[in-house]
Parts: sequence; C-alpha cells; structure tokens
Amino acid sequence: MTVRTARWIPVVMLCAAVALSGCTGGTPGKGSASPTALDAAQEEAKTREKYKIWAACMRDQGVDVSDDMNAEQINNNGSIEQLKAAYAACRKVAPGADLNPTQAAADLEKRRRNAKCMRENGYPDWPDPDPNDPFLSPPAGTDMDKATEMLSTCARKTDGAK
Repeated sequence: MTVRTARWIPVVMLCAAVALSGCTGGTPGKGSASPTALDAAQEEAKTREKYKIWAACMRDQGVDVSDDMNAEQINNNGSIEQLKAAYAACRKVAPGADLNPTQAAADLEKRRRNAKCMRENGYPDWPDPDPNDPFLSPPAGTDMDKATEMLSTCARKTDGAK
C-alpha cells in the first residue's frame, strides 16, 4: 500500500462519517408530523459536536484529525494499523455510532449506491463497502485527486436517491 493510498483510506472513512450526519439522532420534530428547519439545525449541531469528540479521541490516539467534519482530512503519517487501532478505540464516540438497525441499513445502502456511482463514472473496480469495516481501499493506481472529486459528486447524486 502506498503512502498516497494510506492517506486516502481515512478520507473515505470520513466521507462515511459525514454521510451519517443526515440520519443520526432521534425522532424528527418530537411529536410533529414532519421535521422542521430548527430540528435539522439541532441535529446538525449535535452531529458536529459528536464529530469534534471523535476527532479529539482520534488525536489522543496519535492520528491528527481536523475538528471540521467538512474538511474530510486526516493527516496520518503512521501506519494503517495505527489508524485502525485509533478508529477502534474511538468507534463508540464516532458520529453515527448510535444508529439504530434501520438507520445503519440505510447508511450502508447509501454507501453502496456511492460505490455503484463510482463504478459507473470511470472507476470500474471500485469496491462495495464492507458493513463491518469503515476502511475502504481504492483500486491500485487510482488518481486520488480525481477520485475525491468523483466521490463528492457521487455523494451529492445519491444523497436523496432511494
């Protein structure tokens, strides 16, 4: 595994964590028929706070993670084993760690749609996500800059898809 690939794996992991922000939390509106803008803002604030707690935990484990969940960056100069160990130590406080089975299934389906989109848009060997492992290794020789752009595009395309 190249250093470039090792740096990509956390990006994919964070993309998954950020994707969870849309489906974490409890019942929208708590009694209302549909979620309100205030409910959405409150859920986003909760997710950002959970992300900051997770980022601090990761830093405590020796992995430099930004407090900005939209930055999608981890500066990991260590090994993939160090990254996996840090993630395992911080998994309980990760955004989305409190997903119920229905939410977890919806998140996995969204990540599968993202992988399908990647395959349809120039990355034919892009792997499907493993529900038990947040780490995703892109195919060898992948141009990470272009793949990052396409992953963002696919995430936007599949965001509301069913």
